[in-house]
Amino acid sequence: MKNKIIIPLFFFAAVFTACEKTDVAPELSVTINPDQVVNTINDTLVVYKGEALEFQLSGTPDLLTFFSGEGGKAYANRNRTIAAGTAKLDFLYNSNRVSASNVIDVLASTDFKGVYDSLNVKAAKWDTLTHPDMKAYLNTAVAKAMPTIDLSKYGSGQAVFIAYRLVINSAIRYSNPTFSSFLIRNYQNDGNVSTVVADCTAAGMSFVTMSENAKWKLNGPGNAAFRLNSNTITVNTATFPAASAVDSVFNATDGRLHEMWAISKVLYLDKTSPDVGVNVKDIQQGIENYKYTYTKVGNYTVTFVGSNTGLTGILNSTIKELIVKVIDKPAI
Repeated sequence: MKNKIIIPLFFFAAVFTACEKTDVAPELSVTINPDQVVNTINDTLVVYKGEALEFQLSGTPDLLTFFSGEGGKAYANRNRTIAAGTAKLDFLYNSNRVSASNVIDVLASTDFKGVYDSLNVKAAKWDTLTHPDMKAYLNTAVAKAMPTIDLSKYGSGQAVFIAYRLVINSAIRYSNPTFSSFLIRNYQNDGNVSTVVADCTAAGMSFVTMSENAKWKLNGPGNAAFRLNSNTITVNTATFPAASAVDSVFNATDGRLHEMWAISKVLYLDKTSPDVGVNVKDIQQGIENYKYTYTKVGNYTVTFVGSNTGLTGILNSTIKELIVKVIDKPAI
């Protein structure tokens, strides 16, 4: 006798319904609790700052994502990777009592070729960014925060290299000056602040010694006269040859200067991270309202994105936007 396979009709109905759901955009409706809307100006809903707004929701999406419209949370900027603004550099410098007669410079170049040798460094045009106050920090034994350096002229998608240049007396060994906490941030025109370079490693620092005397050219990748960890560059003066180990023309007693550069990889200073939303519903839960509080007055485009999913991920989405004006609540 043959076995019979009986499949209930409701199974087919469920499969058909699931397939049908992923082929169309989900239904989605969004409003703000009418009791919290103090005025309506054309399409703009006026609400109070500091009040937990209740967004009332209905529909059938598997997933629901909320974008408040604030800096870093705007749906329109979800794919953005660059943003106009003013880039600024901050770092700490510890001279470890390097003589004030020596030189420390911060430089930038837009025409350096990215070839880290003395010929290409000399061939490039370098803008001096050194703050005049830095001279005051050249004879201390503690790390000091250097004055913030404005890099705004290198925006608009322009490629730039940032460099430290140190000219140190060859007789000064074991002083080990350091540069640390290298940080470039983009202060965006929309009020958001994004990190472009978080530390020395992210800056991709490479090292060049400018002396043409072979005994000053140290072997190995980069330059052994430098040590680098994630956020500190140390000029390893202990590797400098002692007076008896160098040619007479480079004898430490004659006070000759040794020039070293630490140069970043190519940088784009208007870089930013895409804005992101908050997932307020997944496929396993329902939701009828979502509360959010604005802490600053302003105009915001609120966006809810409802999506249906399938085996290959998100298939269809419905986007609902509200224009919200946040104002201060009158004093009672």
